[in-house]
Amino acid sequence: MVKVLFVCLGNICRSPLAEGIMMKKLQEEGLEEKVYVDSAGTGSWHLGEQPDDRTFKVARKNGITLESLARQVSLDDLEMFDYILVMDENNLANVKQLDAEGYHHPKIYLMRDFEPSANQHPVPDPFWGTDEEFEHIHEVLNMALEYFIEHLKASSKL
Repeated sequence: MVKVLFVCLGNICRSPLAEGIMMKKLQEEGLEEKVYVDSAGTGSWHLGEQPDDRTFKVARKNGITLESLARQVSLDDLEMFDYILVMDENNLANVKQLDAEGYHHPKIYLMRDFEPSANQHPVPDPFWGTDEEFEHIHEVLNMALEYFIEHLKASSKL
């Protein structure tokens, strides 16, 4: 089983939405038993909270279920997961700081690293934005996850 962790700042906007989109895509393809998916945040402000209301709104509109509560990423996560997909450069730096030795760095990626034309482009944080920005984040994540799932298939991980 492939284990995938999505990481953003507070684990209430981008990473839970990515988790939900990934689960929906895996279910649609009959692959949900082959991939374990979770999400976490680099910060601790929202521990135990549900995703932001606007995240729920976008998820419902697109038939996505969100079930997780906010939690903080840890070194144990870096050991457990095969892929750690972070939303932006700040998340990348914060997650890499958990592993000072750099042992787990090869499995930490920016969310859009698997898109051929979007390398190094972040998934912007919509927290201070509008409903439209949350919808845009859904579109960005949806596309990025299409490419990521194709990567998993091509690398014989699924």
